[in-house]
Amino acid sequence: MLGKRLAIVAIGLTTAALLLSGCPAPTPQIVEVEKQVVVEKEKPVEIVVTATPAPETIKISFMSVALREAPGVSDLFMKVMDEFEASHPNVDVEWIDVATNIREWIYSNMAAGTLPDIVDTNPTLGLADMADLGAWVPLDDYITPEIRARYGQGSWDGGTFRGKIYGLPFYAATRVLFWNKEIFEEAGLDPEKPPVTIDEFFDMAKVIHEETGKYGFSFYTSMRLQNYMTAAGIPWLTPDGTQAAINTPEAAALIQQFVDAYQEGILPPEASLDLLASDTYADVNWFASGEAGLFMRDPYWPRMLPDEMKVYPDGPVGVGNGIIGPPGKYVMDVGHYFAISSQSAHPDIAFEFAQFLVNDEHLLEFGKGTGVPPVSIVAAQDPVFHQEPADIRGAAGQVSMAQAGDSISAGLLPHFSELNDVLVEYVQVAMLGDMTVEEALEAVEAEWNSILGG
Repeated sequence: MLGKRLAIVAIGLTTAALLLSGCPAPTPQIVEVEKQVVVEKEKPVEIVVTATPAPETIKISFMSVALREAPGVSDLFMKVMDEFEASHPNVDVEWIDVATNIREWIYSNMAAGTLPDIVDTNPTLGLADMADLGAWVPLDDYITPEIRARYGQGSWDGGTFRGKIYGLPFYAATRVLFWNKEIFEEAGLDPEKPPVTIDEFFDMAKVIHEETGKYGFSFYTSMRLQNYMTAAGIPWLTPDGTQAAINTPEAAALIQQFVDAYQEGILPPEASLDLLASDTYADVNWFASGEAGLFMRDPYWPRMLPDEMKVYPDGPVGVGNGIIGPPGKYVMDVGHYFAISSQSAHPDIAFEFAQFLVNDEHLLEFGKGTGVPPVSIVAAQDPVFHQEPADIRGAAGQVSMAQAGDSISAGLLPHFSELNDVLVEYVQVAMLGDMTVEEALEAVEAEWNSILGG
C-alpha cells in the first residue's frame, strides 16, 4: 500500500508542474498494474521421534563355597537366578562355585579388584578381617524390619563386626558327633554310648587306636581346633578384643591332649598340616573311608558318605549331640554369610538378589536338599525337619537344630585369620615335638598381642 501511495503522489505532482508551465495537460492514461499476491507455502512440521534406549544390562555375580555338587543346590540356584532375571529383565546373574583354596581365592580376587558382587564367606574365610580392610559394604541400611525378623539374633551376631552388619545369614549349624559303630564294637566300646564330654572323647579315641589300630578321631589343626577350644570354654581374647587371653592352664591342658593324641598315633599324621588350603575335606575322607572311629563336624557333610553309610538308624554310623566342655554348651559351627563386595558397581541390586536367594522359601528348599537346618525362623518350623529322619543327613540336621538354643560361638574376632594361623602354626610345632605346649602358648600370646596392637 505504501508503494502504491507514492506512485499516485508522483503523478499528481507532474500534472501540476505542466499546468503551471502553460503546457497543455497530457491526456490521462489508465495504467493497469497487475497486483501480485505472494502466498508463502506452509512448511511441513517435522516430527522427530527418538527411540527410548534399551536399559543398560547390569551384570552381577555371586560366589558360593563348595555347593555345586550338594543335593538340589544347582537346580535351586538356577531357578532363583531365572526368577530374578525374569523380574529384572536388564540383570544378568552369574554363579561361581569355589571348592578348594577358598580363602586364597577370595583374598587374591580382592587384591586384583575382581571380587564377585556377592561372596559366600565366614570368619575362617575372612568375614571380619576383610571388613577391617573395607572389602565389604555395611548392610545396616539395607536390613528392613521384615528381613531382620527372618533370623534369630544369634544369626545376626555372627555377621556383625564392630557394631556393623556385614553378613546376610545363609546357613549355620551346631557341631554334631558321628561315630563308626563297627569300629566301636571292634574296640570293645558300646556303640550306643558315644562320648559326651571332651575328656570322654579323648579317652574313647585312645581305646579305639589301641584296640583297632585305626585313628581315634578324624581331625586336622588348621580347620577344627577352634571348635574344641570353644567347647571347652577357652576364650581367645580379652572381652574388649585388645589382648590375647589364650595363655592359660586350661588352654595348655586341652592343647596337650591334642599333642599327645598326635604323637601316639591317635590322629592321622597329616593332622599337623595346613590342609585347609590343599585338602579341605581330608577329615571327612578319613572318617568316610572307615579309617577313624570318631568325628565332630557340621550336619551337612554326610552327603559325602558312601550310600551304605547313610542308612539310619540301623546303619553303621551313629549320630548324636556334639561333645561339651565345662560350659556345658554345644558349639555353633562357623556360620556362612553373604557379604556384598565394596568393589561392586551395583551394590543395591546385589543385595536385592542376595536377600531374594536366602528368603524363607529358598532356604527351606536349600535345607531339604542339603539336610542343613535353615537359619530362617519360618523355614525351620517346616514339618520336614521334625519328622522321622530318612537317612543320616536328616538325623544330623535334627540334632543340630535341637542344640542351637543351647549353643555357644567364638563370634567374630578382629584379625581372626591371622590369629588362627599363628595358633595353628605353634600347635603344629608342638605336635612335632619341637616345642612344649607352654612354650607354644607363650609364643602365640606374644605374636597375637603384636597383631592386635599393630
